[in-house]
Amino acid sequence: MWPFSERYPELSAQEVGTAVGSDGKLPQTKEDRDYDYIVIGGGTAGCALANRLSEPTDTRVLLLERGPHRGSFLDRVPLVSANYIQPSAPTVIYPSPTPAAVPSSKAAMYDVPTGKALGGTSKINCLLYTRGAVGEWNGWAERGCEGWAYEDVEPYFLKSEKATGELAERNWHGTKGFWSTRSFPEFMHPHWQKVRDVCERIGLPFVKDANSPDHPAYMCAALDTTRTSAGERNSTDQAFLPLALAKERRDRLLIATNTVVTKIVFDQSREGGKPRAIGVLFEDDKNPGVTYFARSKKEVVLSAGAIGSPKILQLSGVGPRAHLQDLGIPVVKDLPGVGANLEDHMGVTTLYQVPMKDSLDELLFNPISAVFSLLEYMVFGTGLCLFPLVQLSIFARSSLLDAQSRTVISSPSQGDCTKSANIPDIEIEVIPMTSTFERLPKGWGGLSFFTCLLQPKSRGSVRLASADPHDAPAIDLGYFSNPADWPVMRKALDLTRTVAEGVQAADSKYKMEPLRVLPANATDEQFKQFVSDTLRTSYHYASTCRMATEDDADGPGVVDNRLRVHGIKGLRIADTSIMPKVLATHTQAPAVCIAEKCADMVLQDHV
Repeated sequence: MWPFSERYPELSAQEVGTAVGSDGKLPQTKEDRDYDYIVIGGGTAGCALANRLSEPTDTRVLLLERGPHRGSFLDRVPLVSANYIQPSAPTVIYPSPTPAAVPSSKAAMYDVPTGKALGGTSKINCLLYTRGAVGEWNGWAERGCEGWAYEDVEPYFLKSEKATGELAERNWHGTKGFWSTRSFPEFMHPHWQKVRDVCERIGLPFVKDANSPDHPAYMCAALDTTRTSAGERNSTDQAFLPLALAKERRDRLLIATNTVVTKIVFDQSREGGKPRAIGVLFEDDKNPGVTYFARSKKEVVLSAGAIGSPKILQLSGVGPRAHLQDLGIPVVKDLPGVGANLEDHMGVTTLYQVPMKDSLDELLFNPISAVFSLLEYMVFGTGLCLFPLVQLSIFARSSLLDAQSRTVISSPSQGDCTKSANIPDIEIEVIPMTSTFERLPKGWGGLSFFTCLLQPKSRGSVRLASADPHDAPAIDLGYFSNPADWPVMRKALDLTRTVAEGVQAADSKYKMEPLRVLPANATDEQFKQFVSDTLRTSYHYASTCRMATEDDADGPGVVDNRLRVHGIKGLRIADTSIMPKVLATHTQAPAVCIAEKCADMVLQDHV
């Protein structure tokens, strides 16, 4: 628990690449600047990918990460590290204009945070480990993504996981992997038990583990987390690239941090043949001005996330022809799907105020309490700093909700989560704090219900603002661009209010007062304004490089079922951008699963 730190074998751009001259011609690289595989992005998926690709002892792998390595004690404290807005957080926050379909909003721009450190957003997220319903993965296979049904991906979930505590006793969890997961035997907050009781009364059964492959399609479920047996955050850099492993493999796995990739380089010399990715251009983020080149002998694997991956592809000349030509970027491959089809679980906060002692706001706004809690965690490994922001979530399907927000089924088959037609489209996270980070009256803390759409019909895009790789991309979140999302959100907020009022009614003497709640009799205009006032991302960006055919009716694809970029050799993508449709779950576990499967396919193809 004590905050000692050790030196990590991270390298600079200069140490892994060869400088490009002023003429821009690719330099002759020395043998130690040539790699079998280059992984772009050391985030949630990239760390797992680099681990697996470097397992063969005769392989050389280069991992390029734009952020630093961070291994401090505070980076491992669950509650302290789950805050992307703190100045020291390892994040890049991109701006995105208010979506055109959203009524006048309090925010002129929306925040789009992404991780900027080895481990990516697994360093700052809520630690939730959820795989998604069996039927949803089966739906991928039904769409034509051969090899991606649940029975195909489950081995990769098991391979990466190191379940501890009572999770290890459940046969659907893995115990021999790198990534530690655990659950909480008991609810750590009294409101969660009350929510469970209300849900069971309105037709949402309690499920002890949201990852059970046999759970119903609608439920109130306890969530697993990525924490070690000691209670620390287990981000993917700590899990898959710990100090001991990085040192052991330092001759065959080179980890370059603070490195900004500017372009993937292609060989287009063969007439009539496909372009081949042969290397990467990058800069030192701390000392820009010099461009470096590293050569890939086998493959480049892009793992920069659903925002970063389409940006890098477009900078490299892979994307919509007209957009690239407008920016003066030579077109290597016209792929309209690059940067299109952006999906996200947009969400809205319903807020109640409760006594401060029952809210985690106590740590946000009371420095003395925060210090004592941190000391308790350091010395004993207990206390509020161990707290998960979310321990319980509600999953529901809007089509099964009646006028009183009860889940009513006409046939048991409607609860079968192995069927792709039964996937939940609503999630309500119960968060014992003010998730909007606003200060409440003295003595009061927040209890938030974050209501999000798990199967949004709306889509946005990620485009280049300019041909300068240092400029932020132009992100259009596209919220409510498809009007079919409005009635689902209305039903979701009605369900939220029903649950919250049930919690209130459980104890008439308990002080729980509404601060931001959609009234039952709200007009359509009032409803839409309520939504726009706190609408925000769930940080589950996906589908900007979809796994689908180039002419897929649901949106043009970018990669095939082996994650190879269409029309290009030696280039794959392994992150949430390849999802045919954003999964109706939290996305970090699926991101690692995608990386595990990608690594297997790469190594299979280069035996």
